[in-house]
Amino acid sequence: MLPGYNVLNQQTGAVVGGWTALQPVYQGNVIDYANAGGRIFATHYSYVWLYDDAWKTTAKWDPNQVDQATYSTNGGYPPDQTGYINTSFPKGLELAEWLQNVGASSTQGQIPIQNLRWDINALGILDPPSVLWMQIQDPNIGDVPMHYTFNTPVSMSADAGASQCGKVLFDDFHVEEVTTTMTGLDNGVAFPKECAGGAMTPQEKLLEFMIFDLGSCVAPENPTCNPTTCAAQNISCGPADDGCGNLIDGGCGTCTPPQTCGGGGTPSVCGTPTCTPLTCANQGFTCGTAGDGCGNSINCGSCPTGQTCGGGGTPGVCGSGSCTATTCAAQGISCGTAGNGCGGALDCGTCTPPQTCGGGGKPGVCGSSCVKKTCAQLGYNCGVTGDGCGGQLNCGSCSAPETCGGGGTPGVCGGNIP
Repeated sequence: MLPGYNVLNQQTGAVVGGWTALQPVYQGNVIDYANAGGRIFATHYSYVWLYDDAWKTTAKWDPNQVDQATYSTNGGYPPDQTGYINTSFPKGLELAEWLQNVGASSTQGQIPIQNLRWDINALGILDPPSVLWMQIQDPNIGDVPMHYTFNTPVSMSADAGASQCGKVLFDDFHVEEVTTTMTGLDNGVAFPKECAGGAMTPQEKLLEFMIFDLGSCVAPENPTCNPTTCAAQNISCGPADDGCGNLIDGGCGTCTPPQTCGGGGTPSVCGTPTCTPLTCANQGFTCGTAGDGCGNSINCGSCPTGQTCGGGGTPGVCGSGSCTATTCAAQGISCGTAGNGCGGALDCGTCTPPQTCGGGGKPGVCGSSCVKKTCAQLGYNCGVTGDGCGGQLNCGSCSAPETCGGGGTPGVCGGNIP
């Protein structure tokens, strides 16, 4: 635990050194200790070891603030009130649940705290390199952080993992009542005799959790997810997810016609849609123009003198007499070229990519040989991803504190709980 305002002789109560003298001399040692894996518990005046050095970016410091006009009966400090636990990360939620389980909290995420101070103006809930654990919501001065931690060295990225092995904790309240005489005594009794017997107070139970957490293995507090790439997933076309609930920016590429995404039967890979061309014989045609069922036209020959194509009443067959032309709809054809039964050609329309004419295996009908994947088939329960055929899927969202991919499994809600 770092000394704060003054360092005292516990036997005599005499001041043996003030922070103004000690801080410049030993600051480097304190930082080196934490960077090497040390654990530091700092409170109130111990801000002197944090606010004006390599750790100053861990919070928005404004040390030793008071508001005498609003809180004149409390020395200018915020009064005793409710502390609100940040439950948006796994261990914050664990703290809230634990406090309720041990009787320190009657409402999950809330705890009564006393002897507050005011040295930080703001801190993001999950604001690397720091994590806010608790704040007050004072009606006069707003949301004020009361307890936060950060892993060391702070120059490491927030997901440095095993590279960070130290930890610093700062809380801005006193667990026990303090005097204002700076004699080192609490209510006239020297530590540890100042501690009253009986059941632990809610604030003492909170301190117990803090100490155990400070001594635990160091790991990033925020749920983390390492994004993946198109290449790592063997995806060469269409949209795809990064494994963390987001689409990969720019997608995984497009296909050159006649290939389509997934058209060869392999999801998210460019391929030619499967369509087996029809012949004139397949269709019973001996004359005129017909379609091959895959969007192309074929020539089935001509009729001898005196006969016409379809003239005998059978489309595409030579005969004598008149011929009544048929339509695309009458033949059940919705794309590509088809014969009118009388030797002429019909344009039956085009398909919207990634579908192609006959691509679904049915000649003359728009379709695709690519079978779209579902979220369930992919094993996803969150985020957005591709359906394997060039389309997009939305697989849902996660409930805080879990994030998509946060447990290490792409597309699955989870949290990185040490």
